[in-house]
This record gives sequence, structure tokens and C-alpha cells, in this order.
Amino acid sequence: MFQTTNWHLRLADGILMPSLRKYSSLAASKMKFIIICNIVIWTTQICGCTSRTKDYTSNRLIEWKSEHIMNDGIEANSYYTNHKKFIKPYFKTIYKKDTLIVSTLIEINSCGETVGEIDFSNDTLYLLTKLISNEACASVVFHKFTYVIQNLENEKYFIVSKK
Repeated sequence: MFQTTNWHLRLADGILMPSLRKYSSLAASKMKFIIICNIVIWTTQICGCTSRTKDYTSNRLIEWKSEHIMNDGIEANSYYTNHKKFIKPYFKTIYKKDTLIVSTLIEINSCGETVGEIDFSNDTLYLLTKLISNEACASVVFHKFTYVIQNLENEKYFIVSKK
């Protein structure tokens, strides 16, 4: 058996060598390479699913959180027909000394992973979301997003929630 220092190589070596002895060394090497690649890919996918990156449009977004409010249905029709009135119970703005905290209701894809984002244009603050996963489906849900934004000059903004 080969002497290796990497755990995934030792694992592949221990699992494969007894069963590959009947094959040529070239075939065994190819098979071992394929198994090692699969182990690395699976490990990367498993570990990659739980990590989050701070990939925001604006570096002024300190943090965000979301909370499931409701599923799509008849009771959510006015989100599309009278957006401003529908989100009013969830829309809140708090100006603090050097931060701005804003909450709103946003429709997101129910299958994918979505993160909060913001964007600025002159005196307007846009509350946005971004789908970061490859998964998506035809159904939507409504989440209350809360954004904590750095606001050192304590500027007042016209705030627009994503529709």
C-alpha cells in the first residue's frame, strides 16, 4: 500500500487497493483518481452549502435577516395589486445615531436561497434581494427582511422596497 499523508488519499488507498489488485496498475490508478475526485467534489458540496459570504451590493449593509411571513395564495393577491398598502404593516424605518434599520415584506423564491441586498442612487435607498443558489421553482413565499445599514451622516433617504 502507498504511504500518504492526506486523509482522502489514505481513505481511497485503503478502500480501493484490496478490490483493485485484480486489475492492472494503470486501471487501478485511473479508478483511484476517479474515486478521489468524487470524494473531493462531495466534500466541497457538503461544506459549501452551509457557508455564507458577505456578497452585498453595498458595503454599507452591516447585516440583514429574514423571517417567513406567509406563503403565496389568495390572501397575497394585493401584494401585486396594491403593493404599498399590503407591505405597510411590515414596513418600518428607524434612524439611529449612525445606523438605519429598515424592515419590509418581499416576495422570494420558495426553493432557492436568497440574501438581502441594498443599493443607493442619489437620495434613494433600494431594499433588494438576490437569489444565490442554483435552485429555483415556480412557487414564492413572503419574507419580512430587516436591513441594518451604516448611516454615518444620518442622512434621510427615500426608501423603495423591491416589488
